[in-house]
Amino acid sequence: MAQCSPGEFVPFRDYIDRSGNQILSMARLAKDVLAEIPDQLLSFMKSKGIEPRPALPATSMPNKLPVNMRI
Repeated sequence: MAQCSPGEFVPFRDYIDRSGNQILSMARLAKDVLAEIPDQLLSFMKSKGIEPRPALPATSMPNKLPVNMRI
């Protein structure tokens, strides 16, 4: 059976910008919520015994995108 942790409720009123700018308020909330993801992912991986793969050497990275991938 899958194991989950309960979700955390974050009161939006704690993020409301004093000027009333809802876009700024939502951006502040998103920033804080997304900042938690790396730690949650690492915690999950450790709980499952998953080891990260070693980083690729810098020399194996392509210098240029293929012609069909250029923007």
